[in-house]
Amino acid sequence: MRFLNKIFLPFFILSIVSIALTVEAQKCNSWENLPNKNDLIQSHVLYRGFLKEKNYADAYPHWEKVYREAPAADGQRPFHFSDGREIFLDKFNNESDKDLKNEYAKKVMQLYDEEMECYQNIAFLAGRKAYDMFYTLNRPRTETYEALKLSLDEGGNNSEYILLAPFGHVLTSLYQKGKIEAQEVVAIVEKLNEMADYNFLNNTTYGQYYEDGKKAMIAAMKPVESEIFDCSYFKKNFLKKFYENPDSLTTVRGVYAKLMGNGCEKEDPELKALVEAFERLTKEENERLMAEYEAKNPAAAARRFYEEGKYKEAVEKFDEALATAGLDDEQKAQIHFSKASVLGRKLNQYQAARASAYEAAKLKPSWGAPYMLIGDLYASSTKACSSDDMKQRFVIIAAIDKYSKAKSIDSEVASDAQKKINLYNNSLPDSGEAFMAGYKEGQQINTGCWVNETVSLRFK
Repeated sequence: MRFLNKIFLPFFILSIVSIALTVEAQKCNSWENLPNKNDLIQSHVLYRGFLKEKNYADAYPHWEKVYREAPAADGQRPFHFSDGREIFLDKFNNESDKDLKNEYAKKVMQLYDEEMECYQNIAFLAGRKAYDMFYTLNRPRTETYEALKLSLDEGGNNSEYILLAPFGHVLTSLYQKGKIEAQEVVAIVEKLNEMADYNFLNNTTYGQYYEDGKKAMIAAMKPVESEIFDCSYFKKNFLKKFYENPDSLTTVRGVYAKLMGNGCEKEDPELKALVEAFERLTKEENERLMAEYEAKNPAAAARRFYEEGKYKEAVEKFDEALATAGLDDEQKAQIHFSKASVLGRKLNQYQAARASAYEAAKLKPSWGAPYMLIGDLYASSTKACSSDDMKQRFVIIAAIDKYSKAKSIDSEVASDAQKKINLYNNSLPDSGEAFMAGYKEGQQINTGCWVNETVSLRFK
């Protein structure tokens, strides 16, 4: 008897599951006009709570109830279809019985089809269905191809990038098995390339994903690409677009990307005009975009002038940036500091540099960099401020005070500040020399010069 149980139990379970999976849901029914609406909503809430906890076992009976009676939920949201797919994908992933896995896979695909029927959105759903079929459900390539093709046909250039890599593998497999002709492959790939190139150029959020997906598709088709495509084919089909509109960056860039991505070489004499147009128009567009960007972002122009060694122009742009509306204190502080650095380190306008550095410090009180800069300017001014060795050392004390201030407020510069303090401590006035000159420790001394700081005299 025990032996018989082992034989018949799997068939019994499979029969029960098959019956459950074939329960005919009333297509697109919502609970809005059902007498047990409140009861269904309660079951909906219960199963979704379990679902959030990934408790699929407890979620399933409540989901099955609302799906059977009101598959479209409230008629506005496709939860019962998408949640059902999540439940059955979990069943699929955790099942070892081949027949049951197949039933669960069919149920996932059925739920995609039912959602498409009730809520449309065919391009998106067919694409996600194909994605699951390819990566998870391991469905036959012919089935997956139909789902991929439906998504692409419906979505066109608005199709998701997730189609690209699976399409490459599926087309290669079907072509190698003689189930699809080269002409059909070329037609599909042409659409996919158009979709990928369009989004790479126009989709600011996911453009790079499309480009990466296209590369994955091309890589997947490598075993058959030489049998199906060649550069001459693409030149014949796409150079015409260039000649019709040689001054359009969009056209030129699209044709260039198409040809270069499909085996053509820039050195090809037939492509000389295209390559020259592409480089010229791209340069012009980059210059236009840079000018437009800098007009809106003077700080960017300031950085460019700085890199070009045009320091006065850089300072003017920093001032223009500071007059820009909408800047927060952090941004203003950064601009003031950059301006101070150029004024002090490149133009030797020390007082103006210090004033700008103090503005940065005022806007960002816990930032040590402005005080480090002032300390550096002081330290570099010792000989310029006086020929008297003792007075030069007074300026060194002022520099050390700025490094100490930076260290006390900003841990990020503390190490660098301490190194400079250690270095310049060796340049403090000698106590004996100071005593002979009539100075005493703790005495308040004005440095004079542009520094014009009052320091407390101390010795090394």
